[in-house]
Amino acid sequence: MSEGRQMHPELQSLCEQIEAVRREAETVLDGLTEEECAWQPTARSWSISQCFEHLNVIARHYLPVINQSINEARAAGLTGAGPYRYGWLENWLANSMEPPPRRRFRAPRRYVPPPDRPLAEIRSSFFATQERLLELLQRADGVDLGRARVSLPGIMALRFSLGRVLALLLAHERRHLWQAAGIRNSLKDRQAE
Repeated sequence: MSEGRQMHPELQSLCEQIEAVRREAETVLDGLTEEECAWQPTARSWSISQCFEHLNVIARHYLPVINQSINEARAAGLTGAGPYRYGWLENWLANSMEPPPRRRFRAPRRYVPPPDRPLAEIRSSFFATQERLLELLQRADGVDLGRARVSLPGIMALRFSLGRVLALLLAHERRHLWQAAGIRNSLKDRQAE
């Protein structure tokens, strides 16, 4: 982003969403112990720690391809000030991730979080990821978010626009924070009994 110039409104909105995600994450994790974060409501449910670690696993796969997309778009001269155009499928996918979930998706095996990573590592990794995502949004300013393409990890046949992949990633974060908040509420109810 150039000095003295405002970030594109779509990217600015995504930056604000990251700030909201960070605040919600702090609220969900506030005051919980390692054991409380590892508690699973049922044997088939994820814990709060697993919800956060799932987001970390996704980020480890997605952030490098987002970075690559920005680099390739700049090298190809794919710049523009918008408004950006997106396809119906990528719009549907991004919208389908918003909480509360209307449709459940089973996480592919590569994205299933391990159950035993220490909470301090999970937390540190999550907030570092949010910082890295903010950096990528700043780098993406000026790139045509509709024409720059991202190959989705694990689904290389699908190439979505950079703008929709960024929106999808943040909707997915909100979805799992919503899940983690629900687990926290279940934990409080259980402790109150």
